[in-house]
Amino acid sequence: MSSRSDIWCHRGIEGACIVLAAAFALGGSVYSGRDASDDDSEYPSPRVMEASSVRVIADVKDPDAANFKPVDDDWQKRQVANSAYISTLAWHHPIETVIWTLGMPDFVQTYNNGVGVLMYRTRNETSDFRTTKDETAILVFQHGELIGLSDSEDWFERDRIWAQENGNRAEPSQNTRKIAELSIGDHGSAIIAKLGQPDFLDYPADDLEILSYRTHSVVLDGFTERNETTRLMLRDGVLLAVGE
Repeated sequence: MSSRSDIWCHRGIEGACIVLAAAFALGGSVYSGRDASDDDSEYPSPRVMEASSVRVIADVKDPDAANFKPVDDDWQKRQVANSAYISTLAWHHPIETVIWTLGMPDFVQTYNNGVGVLMYRTRNETSDFRTTKDETAILVFQHGELIGLSDSEDWFERDRIWAQENGNRAEPSQNTRKIAELSIGDHGSAIIAKLGQPDFLDYPADDLEILSYRTHSVVLDGFTERNETTRLMLRDGVLLAVGE
């Protein structure tokens, strides 16, 4: 795949929602981040945490079905802390440290091939007492290491489209079959030739793209929604992972 303007290029992110068992031992709070004034003696240092302290939940239901979440009481404090911490991250930063520091993400996307996307609230777009995906930062991990990071302000601009809008769209059952025939490493141009233009196209990082194709129906309302699609993540123009 050459450029974003040529063909709808993409890249993938696979994986599962990764949760710190230790974080939930603190009470299962959605947010387990800390103030500088907190007593560090209550928390083990992330540096000494073993990989075994993080469990990968492969069967987590994708929260794409929920496009927003109610805010908690400390949402303003939390988004400032999230933004400050995320601004310090570098490639290969371990996912367990992120979750230990920030707590559970607001949204998760799961893929195969060890890829997962975590979304944390970092700003306020609308004073509606809820967190939406366009108010989050996007963190992409593979095999527990950060491989992509971006602001989601331009993401999820369209949560649904008319089902007929994509003229090249095949029947959902055909898309499901064709996606099952894909292999990691397939080129984006070949994927588009096989499946047509995606229903949604997103860029979670400079070298990552996500193609979303309708594969099932949740509501028969004449629209295609994001939670009615399967996501294909590409990196540098080749298939990295398939959404679960």
